[in-house]
Amino acid sequence: MNDRKELNETLKSARYKKIFNSLQFKILDTYNEKKLKFYSYIRLGLLCKYYKSIKAIYRLDSEGFFEDANIILRTVFENFITIMYCESNPKNLYKRFFDYNVITRLQYAIGDNEVTELINVIKKEEVEEMKKRKNEFKRNYKERKIFNWNNMNVLVLCKKLDKYYKTTFYTSMYIIVYKNNSEFIHPNIVNIFENYISINRSSKKININCNAVANDDFVWIIENLEAINQELLKIELV
Repeated sequence: MNDRKELNETLKSARYKKIFNSLQFKILDTYNEKKLKFYSYIRLGLLCKYYKSIKAIYRLDSEGFFEDANIILRTVFENFITIMYCESNPKNLYKRFFDYNVITRLQYAIGDNEVTELINVIKKEEVEEMKKRKNEFKRNYKERKIFNWNNMNVLVLCKKLDKYYKTTFYTSMYIIVYKNNSEFIHPNIVNIFENYISINRSSKKININCNAVANDDFVWIIENLEAINQELLKIELV
């Protein structure tokens, strides 16, 4: 049994390392000793976030904290589709992603919350400048109301990506990874009784699951990561 467990751990670790290395090699092959364009810096930042989150998933998965690994997996998927969407028009969409920064900053600067009190050192002139740039953003991108940088929810974005890349991959993965993993993020009664607490009907005893549960045969997380990473590796970084 121990030999089988060690073999499974080794194989699983090798699969994760293949994901890490394939992305790292692609980045180095693309950018090594080359002058970067402006949008390439933003792309690299998103790829770094993606890369680091996968390493966190690997640690949690290895230790048996599968529920928490799934929470990060959901975030990884959102980061992944952001990259893939931007890659459909890198020059313009990475710029839009960057330009949205002023709206995020302005929300903190003029919002009615505790954070605002901490940053009241911002000069009124700077706030007015941010408001001006916010209006420029709305005008440049022809948006009347704005709720995020691309003004699309995750499902709409996935449908748009399916159309662009001529596939059904994104909406399928939206259901499998993003929607299904919402239960691990938002507290709900189903989540509680499925994953953390159960009652033995005959003995009436309560079983509590708040520790790691080692399961080397559990490969659902890495299978989805491999599928996501494979699509990311197809893009031509320029």
